[in-house]
Amino acid sequence: MKTELKKLYEGDLSTVTLLKAALEAVEITPIVKDPMASATIAGYGALGGAQQVFVFEDQWEQATTILRELNLNEG
Repeated sequence: MKTELKKLYEGDLSTVTLLKAALEAVEITPIVKDPMASATIAGYGALGGAQQVFVFEDQWEQATTILRELNLNEG
């Protein structure tokens, strides 16, 4: 059963893409939020270009293990 989302990581597009691929390889489907794209779609600008990666609470332990294996820091 899926539960609430937790922010796992925030960073640049290339690192988020690497993390997303690693998570999907073990059947974790992350949610990636891009505040800059959302602001553009809404018609106003935003500062910064960091993307955010979220996972469900029941996938948190496995996701943080992958994060550590990639030598990345939590969100």
